[in-house]
Amino acid sequence: MRSRSSASVGVHATATRPPVPRGGGNPRTAIVAIDTMIARMMATAPGDRFASYDELLRAIDLASATHTRPAGFLVRLIARSIDGLFLVLLIAAAMALISGSDKSVNGSVILPLLLAFSAVTTARWGTSLGKALFELEVVDIDTGTRPGWRRTALRELWIAIPLLVGWGSELALDQLALPAWAREVTGLLPLLGVVVVVAQLGYAALRVPGKRAVWDRRAHTQVRYRTPRIPESTR
Repeated sequence: MRSRSSASVGVHATATRPPVPRGGGNPRTAIVAIDTMIARMMATAPGDRFASYDELLRAIDLASATHTRPAGFLVRLIARSIDGLFLVLLIAAAMALISGSDKSVNGSVILPLLLAFSAVTTARWGTSLGKALFELEVVDIDTGTRPGWRRTALRELWIAIPLLVGWGSELALDQLALPAWAREVTGLLPLLGVVVVVAQLGYAALRVPGKRAVWDRRAHTQVRYRTPRIPESTR
């Protein structure tokens, strides 16, 4: 005869857990995050559950819009555009001062500088110029603090991949004897890389818990509105 605890384990292992009810004004990303968290808490294999209480608290914080409000598509796109505009103006001013040149800034110069600028400011301050204007920050989801240099570099590398593929493809095809119409098409490849990045960001904002794009998921980071820090004495 099986004990009551054994019977409970059997029921837990075979019962179908009902999903979190949809509706009620809750965003889809919040519902999916809560559903995923509950499924992990109720996992039959101990190794699939949260390893510690602190890890569970971080998951709750990530799923809670009250304590952690993830940044959406438009505000992140504008923040990144502001960073790019700032660099263009800075480089143009430097070129004018050094050589007196008023030529436009080459896009091949802006891309690596923008990625480096974002990586340095994020690792050092947890934000960039554009993000700071909207009270946004990039955090390590494992610690809730700004990401270190390694995770920041990994995050920017994943952002850069579609851009570098588009730009590199254009440079490679330019070496071939292509007709004029084909050269016009290859000139759009860098723009296609930008479209891929924007599409990934849009998909994350609509369909992914915490609105974390592929680069955030790979680097274990999240872009969110700044969270007020609660002093230890008031907790």
